[in-house]
Amino acid sequence: MRPTLLLFSSLLLAACGTPQIRPVADAAKVVLKDHRTGNTLGVFNEAYVGKSDYYSETRDSAAFKVIPDDHMGALLEQLEDFDYFTRAEPSLRRTPGARTTLMVTRGDQSWNLAWTPRDSESTIQMAQECNAAFFAIYNATFSYQIIENSAGGNIFETEENRLLQQNRQRR
Repeated sequence: MRPTLLLFSSLLLAACGTPQIRPVADAAKVVLKDHRTGNTLGVFNEAYVGKSDYYSETRDSAAFKVIPDDHMGALLEQLEDFDYFTRAEPSLRRTPGARTTLMVTRGDQSWNLAWTPRDSESTIQMAQECNAAFFAIYNATFSYQIIENSAGGNIFETEENRLLQQNRQRR
């Protein structure tokens, strides 16, 4: 009993000493577009749309997920630490030749950060760190989406075949 109490007390003290993540209370979404594959993934916070509302509708893709407001806060803080908001463009327009574009919309403000092979190594590194932060939240979030599959086929196999065919055409 005493070791358990000691462990709990030390964990509580450690938690008190760490900074707290600020939940994002206004509507926010983060979208990552991979221009090479055509894939688009995104996350909305619960202030943007409720989980039950979003996941109860049938969609043709499960590429977007709803995350808690504190997870969105953690993601936006991480992007801020990587200087996303100082180096990103204050709009959602397309960057010609971009490999990926990470777009953030919060309230009525929008930013996009794209990288091209012509960018400096530091710009590419920073963009990849921002993309990795997005994927960390995206991959850690469960999604229970109802997918439209009227053909009854294996939708994962269909997508894999599409990507393989696309890669063969590029060679």
